[in-house]
Amino acid sequence: MIELAQIEGGGDGVLVSLASLSRRYAKMHGLVAVEWIVHAVSCAKPNLKLRRVLEGRGFIVKQIEGVGEAYPSHRYSLGRPDASWNSGKPQDVSKPRRDVMAAFFLWCILFVLCWPIAILALIAYPFVWLLLLPFRIIGIAVHGVLALVWALVMLPVRLLSAPFRLA
Repeated sequence: MIELAQIEGGGDGVLVSLASLSRRYAKMHGLVAVEWIVHAVSCAKPNLKLRRVLEGRGFIVKQIEGVGEAYPSHRYSLGRPDASWNSGKPQDVSKPRRDVMAAFFLWCILFVLCWPIAILALIAYPFVWLLLLPFRIIGIAVHGVLALVWALVMLPVRLLSAPFRLA
């Protein structure tokens, strides 16, 4: 069982890192499941992003005897990675796998209906991917520039809302 009360200066990736670390520790020691209780419900400075992430992962605020309000009993089996922190929401876990399976199934149908086009598609796919690669790189660069501009625009707001500002 993992109980989290406060993660000082954790940032966005700390829960993913803790989940990965706990999974490795549990596998090393032969544990079959990990249970989480997060006590970040009523803090002096609540992190709204953490609440949104926890609720997106299936955590629900409940009253626990002797503890108070917390996000209890989110349990995932080590044999099933579908409910872990790294794989997204539990209901969206198999989506990438389903997409690959659907593409393969559609290719099989195309192969049965018209095998020359199916073989041509199979051969042309890597070349189309290489052709579109520069556009992906440009998209990543534009996303980075827009994130930088947004950070610069929001900098005064972040500075004014800092806890150490002069009254």
